[in-house]
Formats: sequence, C-alpha cells, structure tokens
Amino acid sequence: MRVVKIRKKQENSSYSANPQAKDILHLLKNTYKISDQDLLKLLLEAQEKLSEKEKFPLNIINEKLTVLESLVKYLREQKNYTLHECAEILGRNEKNLWHAYHSATQKVPSPLRGEASSIFVPLDIFSDEKLSPQEALVFYLKENEKMTLHMIAKLLFRDDRTIWTAYTRAKQKYDTKK
Repeated sequence: MRVVKIRKKQENSSYSANPQAKDILHLLKNTYKISDQDLLKLLLEAQEKLSEKEKFPLNIINEKLTVLESLVKYLREQKNYTLHECAEILGRNEKNLWHAYHSATQKVPSPLRGEASSIFVPLDIFSDEKLSPQEALVFYLKENEKMTLHMIAKLLFRDDRTIWTAYTRAKQKYDTKK
C-alpha cells in the first residue's frame, strides 16, 4: 500500500531527480534485473534504516564493564553486528573494538541482560573521537536528558566523582572545539 501511495505521489509531483541518480537507478535495474516496484521497495527499506537512529538501552551497562565494552558486547551479541559494522556505527577503530569485546567476554561470558529500559541513548553520540565513550555518555545524559550527576552515577554504577570528572572533561573538550 505504501509503495503505491509513494508512486502516485511521485507521478503527481513535478519533482525532477538528479540525472546521476537516475543513471544509477537505471544501472541497478538493468544489471540486477530488478522491477520498478522491487527497486522502490528496496529504496524505501534503505531509507527507513538510514532515518532510524540506532539506539541502545542504558540498562545494559553494568559495574564490571566499561561503557565501550558494554556497547560492543551489546552490538555484537544482541544486534548481531560485525566488529567492522560496530566500528562504523561508533566511529571508532575496529582493532580497539575487538580488544574491548574480547575483554568484555572475558569479564562477563554470558550475554548482557537488561530489563525493559525506559532510557535509550543514540549511538551516534559516541562518534566524536575527542570524547571517550564514558565522557560522551555522561555529557549526553546531563545535557540532553537533564539528569543530575548523581543520577548518572547510579545508572552507570560509577562513583559520583568519576562522573563529575567525565562531565567536566567533556565540557572542556567541547569548549575548546569552538
């Protein structure tokens, strides 16, 4: 149904696509023998995946693992991403993620368990290479979710002073960027 609605919308609009995009679509159709309807369906699926912000539940973080170890373990085991895909999502080095995953599986061999979480954090906050994963998470929770540092410390199973340090460093790094 949605495909038909979009096709009708396209036919009725006076939108002229980029000539290069038309050439690419034509090449895909001819090379892979894809019908117009199947190509449109594939493009819609790809668009939906790109528009969805990948998020993770905050309750997967535990006291035994670092933030990065928890993230990689979650992405590998619950989302079935490869380390290469994890590296692309998190904007981190694949070798570092391999080490973090290996370390996480040594510390916690069983899959991470998390009850239904009410707090989900977008993964793109970790793509800033200047911030450590913990700094990025603490900064996001403080600035976007308006949590107190004490609440963040309880959620992340960390000491209040550790969270204060992470937040202070993140603020300083953001201030020096400007």
